[in-house]
Amino acid sequence: MSFIPDKNLFLVTSAIKCRNVRFWSHEQRFQQTVLTVESIRNRVPEASIILADASIIPLTEEEHKQLQPYVNVFMDMNQVPDVNKFSSAGMQAWAEGALC
Repeated sequence: MSFIPDKNLFLVTSAIKCRNVRFWSHEQRFQQTVLTVESIRNRVPEASIILADASIIPLTEEEHKQLQPYVNVFMDMNQVPDVNKFSSAGMQAWAEGALC
C-alpha cells in the first residue's frame, strides 16, 4: 500500500497502550483503533491513512500486522516529550491531543 498525497487523507490519533488506564484495556483500545481504520478504509478505499500512536508500550509485531491492511503510514510517537509525558501518566486523551 503506497502513500498517495493527492487522495483523501485521514490522520488517526490513538494512545493504544498507556500506563494506568482505567476505562479500557490495551486489547479493547487496540480493537477500537482497528475498527476505526477499517471503517475508513471500507468507506473511502482510496484514502491515505496515517495512524499516529502515542503508546508508551510498543505494539507487538502481530498488532502491526493487523493494522497493515488499513494503514498507509504508522507513526510511533512516544519519543515526543509531551506525548510521552501524558502517555506515561495514563492521560490518553491528552496524549492523543498532543499528536495534533
